Amino acid sequence: MLLYKYRGGNNDTFERDLNALKHNFLYAPSHDQLNDPCETLVLTDKFHLQLKIIFKLFPKANIDDKQGLTSSHQNLIDQKNNVGIYAMSRTFNHELLWAYYANSHRGFCIEFDSEELVEKNIYDKKYFLEVSYSKRPPQLGLEYLDKRDEDLIKIIGKLAGTKSKKWKHEEEVRLITDKKGIHSYNHKAIKAIYLGVKMPDEHKNMLFETLKGRGIHFYQMKQKKGLYEFEEKLTLDSYIDEQSYLNKIPEKLNNGNQCGIKILDIKYHPTHKKGTIDIGVERAVTKKALKWLANTIKNELFYTAEKVFIGYRLKGVDSGAYWASTHFTPKLEISIAGINEDEWSRMLSFKVTGKIIASWKNREAYTESVTHLVEEKGKMLMKVISKGCVESVEELMEERLKNTVKYSYLNNHGEYYIIEGNGNLGYYSADGKWMEAQRID
Repeated sequence: MLLYKYRGGNNDTFERDLNALKHNFLYAPSHDQLNDPCETLVLTDKFHLQLKIIFKLFPKANIDDKQGLTSSHQNLIDQKNNVGIYAMSRTFNHELLWAYYANSHRGFCIEFDSEELVEKNIYDKKYFLEVSYSKRPPQLGLEYLDKRDEDLIKIIGKLAGTKSKKWKHEEEVRLITDKKGIHSYNHKAIKAIYLGVKMPDEHKNMLFETLKGRGIHFYQMKQKKGLYEFEEKLTLDSYIDEQSYLNKIPEKLNNGNQCGIKILDIKYHPTHKKGTIDIGVERAVTKKALKWLANTIKNELFYTAEKVFIGYRLKGVDSGAYWASTHFTPKLEISIAGINEDEWSRMLSFKVTGKIIASWKNREAYTESVTHLVEEKGKMLMKVISKGCVESVEELMEERLKNTVKYSYLNNHGEYYIIEGNGNLGYYSADGKWMEAQRID
């Protein structure tokens, strides 16, 4: 089901709503903050009639019992003050809603996917409430006192789910939350943005820039010629085909190198306001890139969290250990177990003595190294630069094979090197080839 939220377009509300879109949160106000003063109005005639009948049937019941039931009933009604109500509509092209809630067509309208917004929600309690329209407010009888605590929000939803028939044209569906205020949501919940007929180009461009890379479609609302009706036209902004949001790290933060990322697992613990997430990365990245990614995740996936724990796993590595972690406790702490792009740059530029015949790099996690075949003082040497720019040297013995050269060295495992036909360096042992390093041209 697709649902729609109209947003205002003056400078103050636009900046506020743009910030909420950027950080993937919505604000669910309390009932008294909504524009209808009759919100959550409930009648208690039925309750008092039921109470009267009960005490007529059971005359020996004491006044304390009656006061207890009355107090419990009022407490139930008062719980409506604790929930949040996020009002949406089933339609995006109602001219009155554009006029009421989108600053006379100067604002915009957000299209939400209800499944992503509620069914796939990991953050806190949310559920949808179909608004019904009536000539009279609902009755809350004695039967609602016999409910478990987990049904409470649904009972309160009954109070918030009935409005006067005069509001029927809004076709309203409400998102009910267990508390008023800010609530995070799955960033995939937003499918489209509809731009008001009178929306300024400056605001359109700010939307395009802020939401670039998310695959969100933008539609321009147009008035149908000769009719009191409006229709949408797909607008092609410069970012419409870019699908980079939380899919890759900007190359400028990673020494010009591309690196894809993927969310492997994500959880939120509302009681402790704590988020945990596992991120898969295609390759080692710079510390600068990790800092950017950590802040993006904290601000846009866990905006309401006080603590966030992020672990990074390298693609193709089955080890249970994280390559790196960035934790907010609440201050950001970065820990890198493997080698990042900054250290790779230092390893690649490390100067070795002698004449370099060929060089290779091995980027296998936890065995990363740069290897040089060197001729020095009449000897053939393999110089290996590992983490921390630590240099180890192996004296080689050459053995001419049919199409290549075998380089062996003193070790206890029968290990040796072979330069492969593609120029890469093969690592061999008595059990055969176990690794291959890429040639550096």
